[in-house]
Amino acid sequence: MKDVIQRQAGMTLIGFVLLLGMLLFAAYVGMKIVPAYIDYFSIVNAMEAVAAEPGIAGRPPREIQQKLYNRLYINYADDLDRDSVRVLRARDSVVLRVEYEVREALFGNLDVCIAFKKSVVLR
Repeated sequence: MKDVIQRQAGMTLIGFVLLLGMLLFAAYVGMKIVPAYIDYFSIVNAMEAVAAEPGIAGRPPREIQQKLYNRLYINYADDLDRDSVRVLRARDSVVLRVEYEVREALFGNLDVCIAFKKSVVLR
């Protein structure tokens, strides 16, 4: 009979440990940044709901901001502070703009910084 040399197929233990480490790191980073994106989508929904109110463009900027904050309070969106919301008036439109950053500590002195910007035209 002929001797058949068989090659081992599959992943080694070192390869498996490295792959598992990369997957765990990606899951850890995901757990840190997913809540920031959930808050962002809550803020976008609140902005669009405020923009959908009839006659909102004719209201004073403080009232528009307060309507946004009331909706955010209901949705438990925590990342937005008062300086991040602006109501800008141009000749033919009124724009509600939100710009803010979220900084999440990963480990040690390594942080993840995410910048969010969204503008909605009020009518």
